[in-house]
Amino acid sequence: MKTAVLWFLLVLAAVGAAAQSLPYIENYEVRIHGLDVVVTDRDGKPVSGLTKDDFIVLENGVAQTLTNFSAFASSAATATSAAGTAQSQAPDERPQARRFIFFVDEMALHPNSRTKFVKTVMQFAESSMHAADEAMVVAPAAETKIVQDFTTDRAAIRTALEKVMASMNSRTTQQFKEQFYLENQRGRATTDDEQRHIRQIYADSVRRRVLQRLGELRSLVAALAQVEGKKVLVLATTSLSAMPGLDAWAQRRQEMLDGQTTQTSEFDSGVSTGLTDSFAGAKDVYDLRPFIADLGRTAAANGVTIYSLQPDVQLENVTPGGVSTRQRGGSTTSTFHALLEMNELTMSSLAERTGGRWFRGDGNVDDAFQQVSKDLGTYYSLGYRAGEDDDRIRKVEVRVKNRPELRVRTRSEVVNKTNANEMQDLVVASLLYPRPVNELGVIATTGAMVTEPLKTILVPIDVRIPMDKLTFLPEGEKARAVFTIHYAAAGVASDFTSAQEKQQVLEIKTSELPQIAGKTWRFTTKLRFAPGKYRVAVGVLDRVSRLSGFQTLEVIAQ
Repeated sequence: MKTAVLWFLLVLAAVGAAAQSLPYIENYEVRIHGLDVVVTDRDGKPVSGLTKDDFIVLENGVAQTLTNFSAFASSAATATSAAGTAQSQAPDERPQARRFIFFVDEMALHPNSRTKFVKTVMQFAESSMHAADEAMVVAPAAETKIVQDFTTDRAAIRTALEKVMASMNSRTTQQFKEQFYLENQRGRATTDDEQRHIRQIYADSVRRRVLQRLGELRSLVAALAQVEGKKVLVLATTSLSAMPGLDAWAQRRQEMLDGQTTQTSEFDSGVSTGLTDSFAGAKDVYDLRPFIADLGRTAAANGVTIYSLQPDVQLENVTPGGVSTRQRGGSTTSTFHALLEMNELTMSSLAERTGGRWFRGDGNVDDAFQQVSKDLGTYYSLGYRAGEDDDRIRKVEVRVKNRPELRVRTRSEVVNKTNANEMQDLVVASLLYPRPVNELGVIATTGAMVTEPLKTILVPIDVRIPMDKLTFLPEGEKARAVFTIHYAAAGVASDFTSAQEKQQVLEIKTSELPQIAGKTWRFTTKLRFAPGKYRVAVGVLDRVSRLSGFQTLEVIAQ
């Protein structure tokens, strides 16, 4: 986190009669890596009373000097200075501000499971949330993603949760539509090529849905960077595969092992027995683990702790009409276990990278929220100075001196993002919370759409920047402005993309500087969508002045 930003503004002298006075901004930033730390004994009971001198923080194995330290408890908070001197032992009259986000995906849950989920959340709200604590409810599969923005009103939270859970009455979630398509079409396919084509369509569909959900999560945690206080995100979902398509491949592989088919050309030779070890030998499988890992790092860097929960575990085939038939054994079992494993990879990765925990099963819903309450009851906040911004991932470990029996839970990695990648996070956040900042006067519009083969839509995004808003630096007879363009897009139910265009350099003659007023620079990015509704966010960062501009568009691809 940033504790101080010192801006030094130096005005360059005019370069000849045609040159303008140009600002050159040099930034000196002091960044602190903040770590929320939970310490428990062998029995899982929280350990209080530790001081700054009790902790060792290692970054890539190198000990770090703590600059910040605080201890928090449910009834009291002991704040300690960087020097380790206790400043207060009295009960905290104004607890640290806390924000709770309930991110509830569409799930085909039994009515009892839906009721239990809402009841447990509200019990947690009544017993563990302070009067000043705020909560929000987000439904990534809904057209209006933020069902309830941050509020202290418990009744509003309950209403939002009940609304989200009620929308899951019909068993027509995207996940089950995908499963039905796979099983239905596989039964009709008569050749290996047809089977392969079906698996490809299935994997593409799952990938689009999972990326959309992860994209909404990234938008949310990026937006939370500017929110002060403790931030807890509860992710509830039954299907967020880290490797879309792997379950279909596992089923096909099981058929091969069972001797139901002799076809082997679909896989590399020497396929091992472990799914995560052998997926690279499968075709029609997407690996989203790097995206998930980056999402976890972004959440951790923004002080968001993720507790992931899979409320229900079922093995069944569900038709779009709502008829459910349980099946056990054979290739269906292989598919089921692959789905569980791939979901676990996502859930555990997000929890471990942010210092949270993950839970599975209807019986663990209570345990999940009890864990959140316990972690909020006693925890420590540590901070140390970050190194240079280079986007390198650094492993972090926290220990308690001379207490090997104690267990420490915190985020596992830190990263010092460059200004360009921080800008990218802001653009992604704009998908959920459009930013009103437009210092550069950026204007973004859509161009004429083109329908491509397979019914995909090519949507041009035109970006215009007033040239006199950019900072040009004279270099002899020429002057240059350097800036980057960023964009992100998310569909209502599927699709997510985020990218940074390569650095743009606009060069003009120094003598032309006085005439740039009223002129614009134009850039076009082409995005490819399936038919549907989308939000597109565009951001421009001037690399010299650090000024920026944002615009968010609503796009209907048709």
